[in-house]
Amino acid sequence: MLRPWLLANGTKLSVDMDKLLRLLREDEEFRLAVMGLLGIMDIQSGIKQLVSAIARLAESQGKSVNAMQGMTKGEERITEMLGKVTDTLAKIDEAIMNLAETLGRDIDMVERIVKAQEGLGEAVKQLVEAQRNTWEVVGQVRSDEGEVLSLLRQSIESQGRL
Repeated sequence: MLRPWLLANGTKLSVDMDKLLRLLREDEEFRLAVMGLLGIMDIQSGIKQLVSAIARLAESQGKSVNAMQGMTKGEERITEMLGKVTDTLAKIDEAIMNLAETLGRDIDMVERIVKAQEGLGEAVKQLVEAQRNTWEVVGQVRSDEGEVLSLLRQSIESQGRL
């Protein structure tokens, strides 16, 4: 079957379509030449480049997904560690509060001991004073004893003269 064609320069051309299709199917050199003229080779090359680029993007996206999964696991570990740190800080806070209470009780006890020591010091001063007074009295009694003895002797002597 002949088909008329009008070329760009105005020339009329009749082409046998069956023969043209048979040539395209059977003659590889002719087929490649037609493909080159139609830009199909360039299109195929572009498609190969696009397929390659898409494959690289898919690989990159896979790596990104893996990296994000790793980051998610890391965030989970950080969250878990933060929870442990928070628990530890709460325990430390509780221990500090207990120590503060113990320290308060110890300070009160030390203050009571200091007051008791002050009282003991005052009692010791009073005892020292009482002992000093006692020794003074003892000294006075001894002195008076000598006088009493002397008076007794005189009394006995005066009775003996009588």
